[in-house]
Amino acid sequence: MTDKNKTEKRKHIIRAVVITVVTLVILALIAFPYWERFYPGDRITITMTGKVDGVAVLPDSENVKCVNNHDEVQDVYCNEPGVFSITTGKEDYESFVFTFTVDHRIIELDLYRRYWWKIDNCQLIYKIDSTTNRLTYTFIAGDGTQYTDTEDYKNGKYYIYLEARPTALR
Repeated sequence: MTDKNKTEKRKHIIRAVVITVVTLVILALIAFPYWERFYPGDRITITMTGKVDGVAVLPDSENVKCVNNHDEVQDVYCNEPGVFSITTGKEDYESFVFTFTVDHRIIELDLYRRYWWKIDNCQLIYKIDSTTNRLTYTFIAGDGTQYTDTEDYKNGKYYIYLEARPTALR
């Protein structure tokens, strides 16, 4: 084999590699917006951290419940301490009400899904003052939007309902 043939063969290999890489990049850019639709994992994940009277207390992972707006019970998975998730199906454009128990107090969190394919990783940071029975919280939505408010303990629960509509909230 002559040097000219080797050089030509090398050029063909380099050209094929470059074309393959460019094609894969273009396909990835086209498919990226649709990745969430094919994602097989949990669609809503909530990370909760907080304090009761200045002492760090995580939610009781045994008593976490979730129902959708059709009162259908959802399976809640505790991935690690303070991290809870659910898997929703297609066509789930609905609200999900999570109920957590923190130091014998109930926190109810109402989340709304506008798009079934969205992957929502939310965070709830709470502080409970047992002398005033007030909950101060910061909710960080999947898009990074933060909401801070204070709720009173009413009817045996703290209710967290937000009127804003980022990806996961009602």
